[in-house]
Amino acid sequence: MAHNIQILENGDAAFVENGAKERAWHGLGTTFDRPLTAKEALEGCHADWNVASRNIYYPTAEFGKMLMENKPITPQEFMSKYLLRIEDKKANVREDNEFNLGIVGKDYGIVQNTDAFDFIDMLTTGKCGSLIPSIECAGVLGNGERIFITAKLPESIMVANNRNDLVDMYFVFTTSHDGSGAVSVLITPVRVVCQNTLNLAFSRNSGKLSFRHTVNVCKRLDLTNKENAERAFKCMQLYDVYKKQFEASLEAMAKIQLNDKQVESILVNSLLTPEVQKVYALNGGNILHEDIPTRSQNIIANVTEAIHSGVGQKELASGTGLWLTNGVTTYFQNNFDWGGDEARKFNAIMDGSVSKKLNNLYTNLLKVA
Repeated sequence: MAHNIQILENGDAAFVENGAKERAWHGLGTTFDRPLTAKEALEGCHADWNVASRNIYYPTAEFGKMLMENKPITPQEFMSKYLLRIEDKKANVREDNEFNLGIVGKDYGIVQNTDAFDFIDMLTTGKCGSLIPSIECAGVLGNGERIFITAKLPESIMVANNRNDLVDMYFVFTTSHDGSGAVSVLITPVRVVCQNTLNLAFSRNSGKLSFRHTVNVCKRLDLTNKENAERAFKCMQLYDVYKKQFEASLEAMAKIQLNDKQVESILVNSLLTPEVQKVYALNGGNILHEDIPTRSQNIIANVTEAIHSGVGQKELASGTGLWLTNGVTTYFQNNFDWGGDEARKFNAIMDGSVSKKLNNLYTNLLKVA
């Protein structure tokens, strides 16, 4: 599976991590034997460059005609008569190499990488509360279109009272420079035994801060501002609520007992489209019915395989709701073909389509309990 971490011209990877206990699966980048400071993370993942906004122009059809007729045009004529500006769009480019990161609206607010790391620095130095996470890794995806930073929270959760099976809690900060998403800080739990992101973003408490890329976005990220700091601190306080809620959900799922038919039904109603769900129900719960698309049948078959033999599954009691949930997350984390697009995978698991499917799964499990 592709990692989508930027590889620089000199062969270095734009990734840095605390490798004291274990390395990331791709084995790339710079390592420390301890948690990182914000400055070390910024420089270690080679994110110490700025983004600039550039006007966008296009040549007129008349200019093309004059070129075809080989008519002389002075630079002044070209700039004043034959080159038109797109008024409502801008190009975000890296100042270090002028690479075009994306086309955005004229009112798009750039969050420089240093601003992002300064925000995390405020959280990890105890300036926004007593709960202090530590930076574990940071990286640049693609050619700089997106950056991310993860900071580990100090307490873990035991899965089903198993001291050898822990869930670590993280704050993840991510922002894009291509206009594809907002600036986000969210809580996500990762099951240590298989590095499985169990991101059940409960609707009542997502533990998330989100900032649109408006012209004032940097002012909202400034935690030296009292109002901003209070909002960030509220997110930090939500961690305790989220942790307790998540821990309770793990215990509840571990108590749910399922047979094979219940597992299949929950998967269909959590992962497939409403149209396929309807066909499934009208035909006695037959996933192999001829009116169910082959692609849908394959999804259920592949997820079922991951549930029975995926990473981390042998550590859990089979047939439980927790076993089912972990198997589904394992499928999307380790088995699903993301087409080499690690950024797409990251977005889907953290706050996108996969996160929504996991919420559906959790809701359907509670109906069985």
